[in-house]
Amino acid sequence: MEISNAEKSFIIDGVSQNVRNDGRGCLDYRSVHLQTGIVSQTNGSAHVKLGNTEVLVGVKVETTEPDPETPDQGKIAFSVECAPSAVPALEATVRDGSAAYLDVFTDELATRLERLLLGGRSALDLRSLSIIAGKLCWRLYVDVIVIDFDGNLFDAIVIAARAALYNTAIPKVEVDEENMEFELCDDTDGTRLDVSRLPVAVTLTRIGTGYVVDARPEEEACESAHVTVSVNRQGNFCGVHKGGPGGLEPSALAEMMHAGHKLATHILARIEVATKHEETLA
Repeated sequence: MEISNAEKSFIIDGVSQNVRNDGRGCLDYRSVHLQTGIVSQTNGSAHVKLGNTEVLVGVKVETTEPDPETPDQGKIAFSVECAPSAVPALEATVRDGSAAYLDVFTDELATRLERLLLGGRSALDLRSLSIIAGKLCWRLYVDVIVIDFDGNLFDAIVIAARAALYNTAIPKVEVDEENMEFELCDDTDGTRLDVSRLPVAVTLTRIGTGYVVDARPEEEACESAHVTVSVNRQGNFCGVHKGGPGGLEPSALAEMMHAGHKLATHILARIEVATKHEETLA
């Protein structure tokens, strides 16, 4: 998004005084609206609205052969696509606004999501997706659709993906190990994934000498750098991603990480309450 120098000066001055265009303070997050189980053709789904940023995630499962290197593990694939309703706003935000670069942008989001949810302390236990070791496993497809864009997209995607995986039911099976066969059970509830170690992400955007969380597009246009901090229920840092054209002083980075950790812990608690409440309504 291109904004005038006057608009940039106005936003930068406001951040220095803890005042933003929409009336929030620098560390105020917009309301998160969450729904789960809303797409009937999937094994799990979630819809998240963060301000006017809107994301839908669906999870489908199918059987496949495990990789030879990990015979006792299943597989998960991630994808991110933009609905036509989100394309104009995103094309105005990404670097050159071209459709080709928009594809690169969404591929980068999918890669970041995969690294966050499958790596290190935040990893899903892929062994829970094994059916017959070395022969058969579950493959999950986590498909993200960006419906609308109003800033802070990655945070919204992580919240929606986590909620969709929480909502996902893996079909129960009876395994005949002697004949290497399996049969789907009649139990329609399925087995739930353990998402207790999965984090949420909080992006802090450096503007002038200050920083904000949950930036809108006009604020992202003023950034010198941004840091995305990911924290799970256990309070562990699960990832730190630095982006933007400029650098960060070590003291500023440490301060932003501390603020991000505190806010992520608060958001995660609220998200877990909301997802459990959604389950009771199902």
